[in-house]
Amino acid sequence: MSSPHEMSNGCAIAPAHFGGCHAILRRKVAAFMHADQRPRRAGRSPAALRRTGRAARASPRGRPRSPGWRTGRGRNPATSTGATVLMRRILACGLAMMFMLGLAAPRVSAATAGRKVDGTLTGPGGFRVTGCGDVTKIGSGTFHAAGLGNGTYAFTVCIEVFPVITFDGTITLTTAGGATLTGAIGGTGAPEPTFDVVITGGAKQFASAAGALTVGPLVESDFTNCGPNLICQDWRDTGPITGTITRISP
Repeated sequence: MSSPHEMSNGCAIAPAHFGGCHAILRRKVAAFMHADQRPRRAGRSPAALRRTGRAARASPRGRPRSPGWRTGRGRNPATSTGATVLMRRILACGLAMMFMLGLAAPRVSAATAGRKVDGTLTGPGGFRVTGCGDVTKIGSGTFHAAGLGNGTYAFTVCIEVFPVITFDGTITLTTAGGATLTGAIGGTGAPEPTFDVVITGGAKQFASAAGALTVGPLVESDFTNCGPNLICQDWRDTGPITGTITRISP
């Protein structure tokens, strides 16, 4: 009889050893079948389940962690969800605050920003020795100006001659629509008078008006009612009217 040949499981082929090999094989099969009866997830091999179990044991919540989360190069799934929700809430609050600030911010209208006035006026003027100051200058006529349109004007100015020529008076501008704009006149004398006007109010859309105008320099022409000393009491005024009107009602 030939010598027995050993198998990989440690059993010999020789009949004398057949009983011992049978017992060893029976134990190995039973162990394999017992291991194969462990519950497993559908579609996943025992090796995959073993890998998943190791990853779950390494994670506090049973979920695999991204590589490098401990060193800051990855993301920790255990805290990423809460951080994302917090950032979204912060962004939402910021957008809401910006929206509310936009609604609460004052809006600059054309009336608040001011209306530019640029035009000319012309009409009769003259001196009167009765009235206020050393002499009184009067004037009235018509104007045409951007920001005001067409209308009429009238002013009365008290003139002090000494020690310097100064003006103190009032002016009223009336538009073609019946709105009036009033102002206080100041300034100093010159060969061609210039009046500095501070707007004090008016009527209709100019009821709460403010701002400043400049009337002049006024050029005097067409002199009449002149005395022997060549001092004339009446003439014609012509000059620009410019400035800005604010707080105009719609």
